Amino acid sequence: MLKLKSQLGFSLHFNFNIQGVISEINIIDFEDLRVSKKNTILYCDDWANPYVKNTVEYNLFNPNNVISEIKEAGGIENYKGQVLYWTGTNKIYPLASFDAALDSGQYQAENELFKLRNIQNDFSGSGALTYPMNLDSTEEWNDVKEKIKMNGIGADNASRVFLFPKNMGTGDSGGNQKVWESFERKGVDKLFETQNKEAKETIFSVLRQPQILGGVNPGGGWPNAEEIQDAFIYYNSIVEQDRKEVEKVLSKVFEYSIWGIKEVLIMPKMLIKNEGDGQEDDNSNELNNIESNGTE
Repeated sequence: MLKLKSQLGFSLHFNFNIQGVISEINIIDFEDLRVSKKNTILYCDDWANPYVKNTVEYNLFNPNNVISEIKEAGGIENYKGQVLYWTGTNKIYPLASFDAALDSGQYQAENELFKLRNIQNDFSGSGALTYPMNLDSTEEWNDVKEKIKMNGIGADNASRVFLFPKNMGTGDSGGNQKVWESFERKGVDKLFETQNKEAKETIFSVLRQPQILGGVNPGGGWPNAEEIQDAFIYYNSIVEQDRKEVEKVLSKVFEYSIWGIKEVLIMPKMLIKNEGDGQEDDNSNELNNIESNGTE
């Protein structure tokens, strides 16, 4: 929800009531924020587009300034609220945790594109029946090439048998001509097998996440309940410090809210059983994983 593990930072947007108390909390994408020279927060959902810069400016989170900011904005109806921009470091823009695996991620994307292009553009026919024919002009040769291109490439033409003319101008007699020509195709699935394996391992190791939680079982097949449970326990221990940091920040924030919450606790993910089918699942609704202790 807060993307702290991947981006090493998170952000929240707060609306306030006329008394300067937090009345609404919204998720705002951390990667869409920039810090201005005026020490305000700029939001744009497409910074990479040089032609579109519909930025929105927010003040940094500081509840002590809310009343004066509301007056400066000309009233509560014009006030945009504040944004909490938290990194936990002295860097304005922390390096994402997956930065070390960017090359591996790009490799995976390029490899998938390579395989797709191979399917789309490689010759996919299984063979051809040939017949003798004199191809004397460039137009005749181009016509044959165009037919091959149109009817022999891509998945729609897989295993197709083609009827092709074979030029007799080489001096071969018709009796020596091969009638059937088989097409041998080399698969690309195993060309980069080692690189594929290493790329996946690099990505998971950088995030320190068991591959089972990403839907990959190194041992093959489907993992059993004990393996999944062990993976959950391990990864919960890895992100425990992150949860504690967010708890501290949110506990301080909620002191200024209308809900009167004094302490925020973020519960670790656990496996739960679906009563209907007996299958195990994770409590993936992160909002339900947050407990609050305090008064209404």
